[in-house]
Amino acid sequence: MKLELREISEENAADFFTLHSRLEFGGCFCRYWQFEGDNTVWGKTTPEENRIAKETDIQSGQARGAIFYLDGKPFGWCQFAHRSFFKKMNTHPTFALSTGDNIWSIGCFAVAKEERKKGLSKNILEEVLKQIKKQGGKTVEAYPRKEDNLPDEEVWMGPKRIFEDAGFFVYYETPRTVVMRKDLK
Repeated sequence: MKLELREISEENAADFFTLHSRLEFGGCFCRYWQFEGDNTVWGKTTPEENRIAKETDIQSGQARGAIFYLDGKPFGWCQFAHRSFFKKMNTHPTFALSTGDNIWSIGCFAVAKEERKKGLSKNILEEVLKQIKKQGGKTVEAYPRKEDNLPDEEVWMGPKRIFEDAGFFVYYETPRTVVMRKDLK
C-alpha cells in the first residue's frame, strides 16, 4: 500500500473533480470556507456553481490543499492553508476567536466511502502536518465536531479522535465544534 500526497494543481485537477463529484462528498467542491455569502445563500448554491468556482480557484492558483492517492488512485482530500486564506473562517463568529501568529488551518477532510474506517485519516493527517511544517507553519488548528459517532457527512472537518491522537489540544469549544491546536516542532 503506497500513500501519496499531491498538492492541488491544474495537473491533478481532474482527480480532484472526480473525487468531489462523488455523492458522499456533498457537492461543495471544498468551497465553503472561500464562499463569501452567508449560510442561507450557501444553502442555495448548486454543486455546478461550486465546481465552476473551484475550477477558477485552481486555474488562478487560489486553491489550497492536497489530494491523497492510494496505490496511484485518488481516495482522499484535505484542505489546509495559512489561516488568512480562509475568508469565511476569519469572519465567522465561531472561529474568529482564534488568534496568534502563523496559524494554519485544516478546513476540510474527506475520504472516499470505500476507504473509510481503515485508519487512513491518521496517515493523511501525518502527511498534512509534515507539509505544513515544510511550508513554514508553526501552529495548526483543526475544527472537528464535538460529538462522537456522527454520521460520515457530518465529519467533513475531520474526526476529532485523529486530532486527539496526533497531539492536538483543545484551544476552545463552541456549542458544536472543538477548536483544537497543535504546535509543530
